[in-house]
Amino acid sequence: MPDPATDHTGIAQEVVSADVAIVSAEAIDGAADRLVAARVLTTIARDRRMSLTGKMAALTERAQDFHKKTETVLDGIAAKIGVAERKRDAAAEKHHSYYDAIIKGVDESVAVIERLSNVPLGEDGEG
Repeated sequence: MPDPATDHTGIAQEVVSADVAIVSAEAIDGAADRLVAARVLTTIARDRRMSLTGKMAALTERAQDFHKKTETVLDGIAAKIGVAERKRDAAAEKHHSYYDAIIKGVDESVAVIERLSNVPLGEDGEG
């Protein structure tokens, strides 16, 4: 049985130099999960069964890891929502400016027509 502490097959690495390798966070999480699982299975196999205290400790550790990873995922989603809000606000400002310019042009046209006709236009555009 391969030892998860020393068996690194399947972990994506980018070799920077002969001594340094950059590994993704997902690969580290996966390796850590495999290591914990291997340790639990080794303990169970050695003791043939886990005590209730051991089971509770293992479940507590697993729940804490789940909670920590869930917080990380939710923080990532919140960051993406923040980016989307900034993009939306920038687009809204751009489009408001565009339509404000169009409306200004229409208002200027109405003012010219009123000046030329010497009659104020009504709401329906007629004098």
